[in-house]
Amino acid sequence: LDSTGRPNNCDTTKTCYNPILDSKSFNPYVYGLLGNFRANKSYVYYGARKEENPLQATDIRRDGTFKDFKPFWSFGNKGISPNYDTVKWVWNSELTMFNGKGLEIENKDPLGRFNSGLYGYGKTLPVAVIQNSRYQENAFEGFEDYDFVSGICDTACQPARHWDFSFFKYYIDATQHHTGKYSIRVNANKEIGLGANVKLPDDTDPKMRFVIGAEDTCIHVFTLDSIVVTPNIILPNFQPLPGKKMVFSAWVKEGDVCSSLNYANNAVNIVVKNSSGGTDTAIVAKPSGNIIEGWQRYEQVFPLSATAASLSVVLKSTGTSAVYFDDLRIHPFNAN
Repeated sequence: LDSTGRPNNCDTTKTCYNPILDSKSFNPYVYGLLGNFRANKSYVYYGARKEENPLQATDIRRDGTFKDFKPFWSFGNKGISPNYDTVKWVWNSELTMFNGKGLEIENKDPLGRFNSGLYGYGKTLPVAVIQNSRYQENAFEGFEDYDFVSGICDTACQPARHWDFSFFKYYIDATQHHTGKYSIRVNANKEIGLGANVKLPDDTDPKMRFVIGAEDTCIHVFTLDSIVVTPNIILPNFQPLPGKKMVFSAWVKEGDVCSSLNYANNAVNIVVKNSSGGTDTAIVAKPSGNIIEGWQRYEQVFPLSATAASLSVVLKSTGTSAVYFDDLRIHPFNAN
């Protein structure tokens, strides 16, 4: 599920729509919103061990137990209830996001540090794992799974991606690749670019409301008129946070035979604009470092101001030959 209307269904006229936000009602079990239990928080027990004398011989079969143990769950006449003992039971991980396949894509620890993962191949396989960063703050593209299909409607209604180069699918090239099998080709004196909104995360809990009507028939009285959800039930795509220091990295290869120590006929323009349309940051990045097996690396730090509203990244060929880009990454400076 994502903010551009995916997962999608196709009708007979091959018109794509969002079954969750665009239709009057939908089956929440089909789209992974309900029906699957997932871990909310994980807790670790802190307590002294029974053995205190390091000089005493160890019996590995029996030693190592807790000196005192207090169960997390309290059993009473009305069932079980959690016993939130913040001294003994300390939580260390909380699930904050999962995708439509039921896979965990974001969690956080007690210090408020987020970890996240990006999934490709129909949102079934991880393509990037990021520490100290929210799900919406990261972007990665290796151009490997744009031909991956999993159903009869995929040709007309491909699911949108976290950072989507589908409009430039024609330029995905199998002749050059830094990793995997593909890269994206930018023809001579041409450019390819993508934009992203810069916005704060919506940390409110998503809500789902079932609207029940009445229809007096011999079979039943109540009807399900509609299912209403809040927009934040849809996963955000790449939407970095304002006020953050970010890093862009990629690998580039020029079509001409390498004849120098540096590729000079390519560039990446990074532009950050505010809500008034003014430019807060404009950077022309260039590759640096050694050319390794024909590829040279980009690594550019750039700021997102507190007033930033949009980010654009433009891959450019500035010479007379094609340029190939691969393994594009954007993430916060303090993430890895």
